[in-house]
Amino acid sequence: MPTELQFFPWRSSKWLSLGLLALTVFCVEGILSASLVDSTDTCSIPNTGLHDKHLEQAQSVFRWVAKGENAYISPKQVVRRATPGDINSPLGVYATERIYADEIITRVPWDYIISSDDPDEEPGDQLSCSLLNTLAWELKQGNESMYAPYIEYLNDEPDGQIPTSWSDEAFELFLEVLGNQSIPPYDTLNWLEVARNSCNVDTDDIFVRRAVLLIIQRSDDAIMIPAYDAYNHRNGKWKNTRTKIVQKKYHETRASKVIEAGEQILLSYNFCDECGGRAYHYGTAEIFRDYGFVEYFPQRWWYMEEEYHFNLDKDSEEKPSLTWDEVSNPLDLDKNEKEQVMIWFRRQLVRLRRLKNIDWNPMVNPNLPHIPSYQWNNIWGFVDANILAMEMALESLQLTPAALNPCTRHGRATCDSDAAAESHYHELAEETADLENENLTCDFNKFLEAWKWRFRSLEEVESSHQKIVFKRDDANDNVCLAVDGVVEICSSFRPYLEYRIHSAAQYIEEVKRVVIVGGGNSMVLHEALKYPNLDLIVVFEFDQELPRKSFKHFGTDPNFDDPRVEWWFCDPANSLVMLPNDYWGSFDLVLNDVVGQEDENVHGALFHLLSPTGVFVTNSMKSLTSAFTYMAKLYFRNPEICDEAVVFASNSLDFFHAPLYEHAITALMYQHGELSRFQHFHDYKFNKIGRKSDVKQPSPRYELQQDHATGLFHVVNFENDAIFDHNEDALCFLSSKVESVGFSILELDVFEDNHGMAIFTEEGYVVVRKTPTGRYFGFEVLLWSQIERMRQIKSALLEGLGVSASSSYNVIVGGIIGNLGDGGIFEPGVEADLLEGDSVTVTALSTLDPRRACVVAISETVQLTTSDKITAVVVCGSGDLPCFSLESLKNQTKIGSLIELYECDGINKDLVKTYECENQMFLKVRNHIEKTRSRVAMIVVDGNASIRLHRIWDSILARKDVIDDWMEDKFLLVTWAPDSESQYWRGVFLDRFRQTIQDDPVSKAEISLEDNDQSFTLGVVSIGNPSVIYDYRDLEKRLQSKLMDSLSTTQIRLKSIRGGVFPFDEDPHTEEFRQSDYDSNSEPYEEDYMFAGQQTIFQVVQKDATQRTLFSLNMDTFFQLLLEALGKLGFDLSGVNPMHVGVKKGGITAISLNGGNIIARWDGDRHVTLNCFSDEVDVFDDLLEVFHHVAKGHLETMEYSHQPRGRHAIIYPSDFMDEEDSEEVEDDN
Repeated sequence: MPTELQFFPWRSSKWLSLGLLALTVFCVEGILSASLVDSTDTCSIPNTGLHDKHLEQAQSVFRWVAKGENAYISPKQVVRRATPGDINSPLGVYATERIYADEIITRVPWDYIISSDDPDEEPGDQLSCSLLNTLAWELKQGNESMYAPYIEYLNDEPDGQIPTSWSDEAFELFLEVLGNQSIPPYDTLNWLEVARNSCNVDTDDIFVRRAVLLIIQRSDDAIMIPAYDAYNHRNGKWKNTRTKIVQKKYHETRASKVIEAGEQILLSYNFCDECGGRAYHYGTAEIFRDYGFVEYFPQRWWYMEEEYHFNLDKDSEEKPSLTWDEVSNPLDLDKNEKEQVMIWFRRQLVRLRRLKNIDWNPMVNPNLPHIPSYQWNNIWGFVDANILAMEMALESLQLTPAALNPCTRHGRATCDSDAAAESHYHELAEETADLENENLTCDFNKFLEAWKWRFRSLEEVESSHQKIVFKRDDANDNVCLAVDGVVEICSSFRPYLEYRIHSAAQYIEEVKRVVIVGGGNSMVLHEALKYPNLDLIVVFEFDQELPRKSFKHFGTDPNFDDPRVEWWFCDPANSLVMLPNDYWGSFDLVLNDVVGQEDENVHGALFHLLSPTGVFVTNSMKSLTSAFTYMAKLYFRNPEICDEAVVFASNSLDFFHAPLYEHAITALMYQHGELSRFQHFHDYKFNKIGRKSDVKQPSPRYELQQDHATGLFHVVNFENDAIFDHNEDALCFLSSKVESVGFSILELDVFEDNHGMAIFTEEGYVVVRKTPTGRYFGFEVLLWSQIERMRQIKSALLEGLGVSASSSYNVIVGGIIGNLGDGGIFEPGVEADLLEGDSVTVTALSTLDPRRACVVAISETVQLTTSDKITAVVVCGSGDLPCFSLESLKNQTKIGSLIELYECDGINKDLVKTYECENQMFLKVRNHIEKTRSRVAMIVVDGNASIRLHRIWDSILARKDVIDDWMEDKFLLVTWAPDSESQYWRGVFLDRFRQTIQDDPVSKAEISLEDNDQSFTLGVVSIGNPSVIYDYRDLEKRLQSKLMDSLSTTQIRLKSIRGGVFPFDEDPHTEEFRQSDYDSNSEPYEEDYMFAGQQTIFQVVQKDATQRTLFSLNMDTFFQLLLEALGKLGFDLSGVNPMHVGVKKGGITAISLNGGNIIARWDGDRHVTLNCFSDEVDVFDDLLEVFHHVAKGHLETMEYSHQPRGRHAIIYPSDFMDEEDSEEVEDDN
């Protein structure tokens, strides 16, 4: 654990208090007089013998206030030095005898308070212009002022106590410490500048200047309170006062608890009753800015632009302890987000330590500007306080004890004396988090404002899974969809979805089978159907509302009637369990837009759907690295939501090298071909170890076990008339069809009112639907066993009914206990073997010469620079080691000047020598570019440069002035080294520089050169080159051309590319589209539409299985509850003749009602599914609510859905109405 800082005893800003920088001496052994002026010290502390004018002035202020009408100064206190008689110790106010809680300590009448005379001025302003003018005038009056004792005391206060009043050199150092305000305080720094701009005053006037500084240090809500400002600050258990202001009457200070004799009377600058906004975003750093001292514990720190804050205090053992704020606690973040926070703290620690160790270290830089010692010491006390706070924050965020020492992470010994605790050098240990594109990259507020004011609401739907909102911007012909408050798609950027599928499909020779996860708006489906040789598209979506309402508002057809399209409505975890065995390992494309990496089993199961040569498409690379050999990420701007990312993964298709196939797809945005191949390419990764590309993956169903029995509910609507006229004939014929596929029939039932018939079997049930007029319009099949035979029974029924055209979809519902696993559903497969990824090169019989490889690699990398006669820097190892990089660069005609740097002696043993070495290298490069008025285009770190040199250059390259003043707009950082596990820190070195630059265009690329017995890596970070990926491809080709031949064993390939983050762009110049740009598919359906009824499916479950003594769910109980609920809803139950069928541990009940019917399935345990059908809409809307009421809270809803039934029944008849007609219907109702 970090130890508490040892601070220098310099003076503070208030009463020359030490604040937290030195130990305050309390005199508690002697007896102090009750007199404020004449008290004598009985402690045996030497008196300096100097006349203490300032102490006398402070005492006179108390005497003066005591004379006021209604004033009160407690006689139980004394103003004195912390060390009585020592003029250099801080002033404070101490209790001379016990002061009881709520006892008045001071009451200052309003006539003695200097206040603002502006009635319109907001209370709480830290710099009141009216008070400034008043105080400046009073200071100028001096002893002629009506506040003379207080004014004389204020005029005697020393200058230079707070940063605003420091020397120019000290203030510049303070700004450098803040690092462009990357650490707090984040707002105002120069109060004199604020006064000039806000109050229009002349701060060169000595009285105005003094007034500004005194107001910042001493005012309280635009008032200056004599006597009160003699009390020093400390929070926590030391604070023992509270204050009260009665406007125009008085300011009062009382004891908040018992104060014993000898204790200092202390208040708080930010946790006081009258502090207002200072209770938030005001802590130790802000107190330092406004009062000039670092407070004692407890401290409060706000970091990362005030996103996170914590308190530091001492525990019972007097050791520092940290407590995060409950609202913004990074301990609640996921692993990657937490690592991002830790990286921020590590980088700030490095920066602050580098300032101490090198930039402002007099031993390293003897020619530093002069800074007064008080200001110098105060600055470094502030730095040390930040370092301690950050160390404590990092310690609390560490995930495991091993992570406390990054040197031993992964069992690698990477650290030596350079990585000591006080060093600013990074260990170059791996950091798991990477740059995240989480910040807005455009002015998203424009769209939010339009969404709020310009878009009008079309429809809002609350399903059992999500809230769906459609809105329209009429002026721009733009329809948008939001799900759970997030805008998912708009007409204006719909074509950007083309990249998601077509950019992936270009790597596949023939696209036949596609999976879409989360394709509820049917837009990706629309693009997938453009491929001419499609056999099957499987779409997973949570519920039916999204595709149906998208059809209504976007005109996007879900294509229920296309035999190549299968819809599965449910959580993907439940749907995947039901997939036929022949689906696994058979799909060319799997497009996932829903399942995140947190759903590890489901995410992994989706991988297994891919064919050996398929492409997996998702939104993030997280969790893909261990599963796939090749990965690529595309980024592109978006006109409404700023930007989008799409990730491709495959075990056989190398997205950087694989051939592209032309599918003759018509698209609005997507462009095919080599010229546009890398247009949106951002990241790329090749994993040497991946799954075999020629092994079909097994079903992972054994990883997806459910907590209840599940069944597959398949709904079919006919697009032409069936042939039967009589129910009995149809029932007989259809039951024979059911038996023909191997199902065991239990019961047959014909619904009353000619609504159809039901066939109940051991494996499930079949319901064939009819309209009241006798027209067959569809059927549904629920299977809880032998699910693999769903396609067989569907085909048999369609054939038996003479139906040639139909539409269909699947819904996952509950099953029957005792049937799970039947039909081979849960067959665990054998994991595919692992092997090395395919190489793009030919192998034969020779080895790679290290010298020649380095010389060629570096010389070819120089060609990536875009200027002639560039300035380059080469960093070599020690002078006795070869430097092949230098040899290569010396022969380059593109290099105009070359700066050679070598490792300094002694840096492996002496940290000070390391600091000196860094400074020498820094000065050598800086002096060269200043002398030649040039900039550096390339820095090459040789393979013989040690980890110590890499740490030095990691430090140099993190400096903002180096990036801003040294580097060309297009810049390269290059490393060359043997490729071994022990050399991984070279990649970390490059990656840290990429993350330092952060904003695109920046990228890090690694090219491997291997043969039978050795391998090397060429690492490059490119800045400022938006087309560098094409350059990486050309560089790889040139290296292959020069270092490979028909007899070579050398393998050369690009291993990885990692980009930065999209920078903010106020006007990204993206192309926008209109709803009228797309064909609507709704009109042909409306012409031949037939509504036959509404089907509603409810799934309920018993809340607590442990309460079965109070409520036992079985078929009889459930049936009675159902009848009671139907009765309360007004259904005529006279003559109801239900059918009960027992199946395994559960059972089925069928009820015919006037105008509809209900089939209830109980799984034998806690789960029930209600399949309700009615001729009219909304008949069963209230059933669920009433059902729960009669069940007295013992049941809860798992899911519910409703859908229209009939020909072309995607939406309801009312959905075809024009908006004006719809409004008239609503008015009529």
